[in-house]
Amino acid sequence: MDNLTIGSLSANHKEKNNHESPREIIAEGVRKSTKINDEKTIALLTEQALRADSGTKVKGYDSFLFSIAESLENVRCETSSQNEYFSWIDESNKILKEMNDGIVTDDELRERNHFISMSWQRETELLTCLALYEQSDNPMAKKRYNELRIKLVRLRQIRSALMTNTRSSSDQEKIKAAEQARLRHTIRTLEEMREYDEYGDYNNQALLEHMRQLQISHEKDFEFYKGYSFYTRMLEEQRRSQTEKNSRENFAVLLSEMRHRNESKEDVRERIFRLTGRRLRENSEENVRRVRGNAFDANSYMKLRELRALQNEGD
Repeated sequence: MDNLTIGSLSANHKEKNNHESPREIIAEGVRKSTKINDEKTIALLTEQALRADSGTKVKGYDSFLFSIAESLENVRCETSSQNEYFSWIDESNKILKEMNDGIVTDDELRERNHFISMSWQRETELLTCLALYEQSDNPMAKKRYNELRIKLVRLRQIRSALMTNTRSSSDQEKIKAAEQARLRHTIRTLEEMREYDEYGDYNNQALLEHMRQLQISHEKDFEFYKGYSFYTRMLEEQRRSQTEKNSRENFAVLLSEMRHRNESKEDVRERIFRLTGRRLRENSEENVRRVRGNAFDANSYMKLRELRALQNEGD
């Protein structure tokens, strides 16, 4: 693996994990499919979907899990599911051609990275929809499942085409001949992908061989082996996401406790009032001490009286 590939993969490692959790994605699908606005009800239905509990059926078949997946996919792709990944091919080819004009500019790099960032989020959404279709016994679920499975592998192939065949940083240095040749090969391969897929020839062997040459086929990804469960993967992803969230919250609490561990009760009280912008109450210990220190008591009165008597005798 060359430096171009290593740089591209490491630059996007964090982006891969920076996406919505399955729970958040399903909650949006529940809102869209049920038109319910009450967040408590949405949370309950989301938990139901995570348990793969259909809840509602039409003519004996699941309608709940299926409708959530349908709503999510319709919202995300805007047009048809297939047209969305055709647009991915067109957009990625545009980026590849721009980055093959001699140098890599900041604008070209931003466009490339934006596409890659989008692709990680879309992959998470596709994986969640695949899990829901997998658990649904709706007659259309299997068809949708197979369509999304093709879409997932195409998304990975297109993303890899950008990540492994373009520079991951802007550079005014002219692109070398070998890089330009690889870019041209990648562009032609993606154009072939679009042509074959328009005719439904998703397993064209000539196309597969070109992708193998570019090392972007993804044919050996474990998600595409027989018997793989996207639903099990979704549950594992949700557990991982929840664990990370709990860790962040626990760390924040621990950091706060360590920061203020040596404070007295009075220090904590004063800090709270300072943060909230309120003044200390007049009966606080600090104010009592201040009032006592400034008090005009009986001893002070007697001393002042004696002083005045002495002054009168002198007059």
